[in-house]
Amino acid sequence: MRYFALLLLLVSSMAPAQSWTLDPQHSFLSFITTKDASISDHHGFSALSGAVDEDGKAWLRVGLASVESNIDKRNERIREHLFEVAQYPEAIATLNLPAKLLEQLQVGESFTRSMNVRLDLHGQNRVVRAELYVLQLRPDVVEVSTSQPLIISAHEFGMQNGLLKLMELAGLKSIASEVPVTFRLRFVPSAQAAAL
Repeated sequence: MRYFALLLLLVSSMAPAQSWTLDPQHSFLSFITTKDASISDHHGFSALSGAVDEDGKAWLRVGLASVESNIDKRNERIREHLFEVAQYPEAIATLNLPAKLLEQLQVGESFTRSMNVRLDLHGQNRVVRAELYVLQLRPDVVEVSTSQPLIISAHEFGMQNGLLKLMELAGLKSIASEVPVTFRLRFVPSAQAAAL
C-alpha cells in the first residue's frame, strides 16, 4: 500500500509534456536605432508567431514588413533598403530549451538563463547569445523575455549597404550598426490557442 501511494504521488507530480503557442496580442519585439551619434528611435513589429513543442524546441517568426517606426516614409525605406523584404520577408529565431523545463515550473516561479539562439536574418544564419527570463505567470501562461538587450549587428547579417542607403536618403552622418533588441513573448498551451 505504501508503494502504491508513493507511485501515485510521483505520477501526480509529473506534469504532462505539452506544446505552447505564441499569443501575439500580448507579445512584443522591439529595437532601438541611434543616428548621428545621439538621436535614438524606437521600432517594433506587429507580425509575430511562434511555438514551443513538447521537446522544448522553440521558434519565433517575425514578419519584417510589419516594422513600425511611427513614420510611414521611414517604414518604407527600412522595408525596402534595410530588410529588403521582397527577398527576405521574415526573420526566424530558434532555440532549444532543456527538456520538460516548462513543465517543472510552478505558478510564480521563474529562472534566468544564458542560451544560444540561432537567428536566420537577411539570408544569414548566425548563433547569438541571449540572456532570457522565463516566468510561469499562470498555469496556462508562460512568458519569455530578455533580461538583457540582445545586440544585433547589421554588418554580421549583411545589411551594411542598407544602412548606407538609409543614411543617404535621410541625409544623416551616421547610423549605428549595432542595435539592442528586447522582447516579451507570451505563450499559452497550443490546445487553448487553437480554441481561440
